[in-house]
Amino acid sequence: MNTFQIRARFNQNRLTVYQGHSQSVADASLASGKLVLAPKAADSLWITTSFLDAMRDSDWAMREGQHRILSLHMTRQGFEWALDHAVSAGFDPERFDTETQWQRALAHSPVRVQWDQALSLNGKPAGYMTPRLGLALEARERFLSEWISDISDVTPHVLKIHQLVLDEDWEAAESRVPGEQPYPLRHSLRQRLGIAA
Repeated sequence: MNTFQIRARFNQNRLTVYQGHSQSVADASLASGKLVLAPKAADSLWITTSFLDAMRDSDWAMREGQHRILSLHMTRQGFEWALDHAVSAGFDPERFDTETQWQRALAHSPVRVQWDQALSLNGKPAGYMTPRLGLALEARERFLSEWISDISDVTPHVLKIHQLVLDEDWEAAESRVPGEQPYPLRHSLRQRLGIAA
């Protein structure tokens, strides 16, 4: 049975999330130290704490508009605020009595959470579900203006790992994947997100 888990790289004050961006957005963001989005960027920003989930989304930095992979350090306080305000991207009958009630909550929520099957480096299921957070409205603005403390370009590292994967040098590739640990959450938030203790 798949379980919901949040795994991340984190310390006492912040954690790492990943995003794929265009060359121009990456260059502007690295130069300014803040995430600088294109004028016509989508209303929602999606983030993940899972390096391999980001690789799936960006196809290892090969997907159009995601040729650069940015590692962003954000505050744990901001991340947990986002989780506190998240509504599932899919209908959850354990939290909502009707789909109409869920749709109304989703429409007014600044954060939506989407759970996807986590994959191992070789593309096989890892046995648990990993979240992506879609930030909109207040959450999007706070992420851009308050929560990000540092931005780095990990694209060269990504491309190196991808080449090792293509060469089927699994041991070398695995040794270069950023280590992630289960993220500690208070009991009420685990219950809200459906995460087992």
